[in-house]
Amino acid sequence: MNMLITELPEDFTDGGKVYKCMIDGEYELQSLDIGPYTSIQSHKHVKEWEAWIRFDTKEVYICRKGESHALHNLSGRCVYLMAIKGKKDYSYNNLAFFFEAIGFKVYSGNLEIR
Repeated sequence: MNMLITELPEDFTDGGKVYKCMIDGEYELQSLDIGPYTSIQSHKHVKEWEAWIRFDTKEVYICRKGESHALHNLSGRCVYLMAIKGKKDYSYNNLAFFFEAIGFKVYSGNLEIR
C-alpha cells in the first residue's frame, strides 16, 4: 500500500483544513476540519466520485463523476467530516446501498450545515 498525506492549498477552502491520504492511486481518504461560517468551493469531479460523511448525523452526501458540489458550514461551530473518493465507476444507487446498509442516510448535491 502506497500512502501520501498532503494538505490542500489554502485557496480551496476559506477557513478549514483538509488532509488527504491516497491509497494505491485508486482511493483517497480525507479528514475535513471545516471552521464556522466557511466553505469548500464548488468543484467538479471529473475522474472520481466523492462521498462526504457526517458521523454526527449519520448522513452521506455523494457526488458522482461528472457532477459538481460544494460544502457550506453556516453554523457557528467547527464541523469534522470524512471524505472518500474513488476512481472505480459506481452508480449512485450502488454507493447509496453501501452507506444505507451500514446505517447512513444518503443524499446528493451540496452539503449545507446549519
